[in-house]
Amino acid sequence: MRFAAIIFAVLAVFAVPAFAAENIPGEVLAVFQNPGVNDVTAESIAEGGEHAQWVNETAESLDAEVVRIYESVSVAGNEIMVLLRAKSGNAEALLEELGERSDVKAASLNYIRQRVRHKKTHKGGK
Repeated sequence: MRFAAIIFAVLAVFAVPAFAAENIPGEVLAVFQNPGVNDVTAESIAEGGEHAQWVNETAESLDAEVVRIYESVSVAGNEIMVLLRAKSGNAEALLEELGERSDVKAASLNYIRQRVRHKKTHKGGK
């Protein structure tokens, strides 16, 4: 059940609705498998933690920077989900490099998703 919930969460993040073809320049979402023997924890992905250090070194080797580590998904799946920004600004090249790595479980451009907000109408009164 836990595995199914993780897969659903990852797919929900990476699924791109037909109306949202625009992506944020230079940004890629990626899920790395756990590189170590220790579980991914809030402490290990916090600044200075072993997994945070690993993902920062990995990003640097890809000429990218870590914008954000998604704690809840990472800890729940014992994986590391991150938002990376290519230093060159070329997200497609970064995505290609990630696709060649055996430790990458999923990667996608960071698509813009918008929710349509409806104004609430107040019935009655003035």
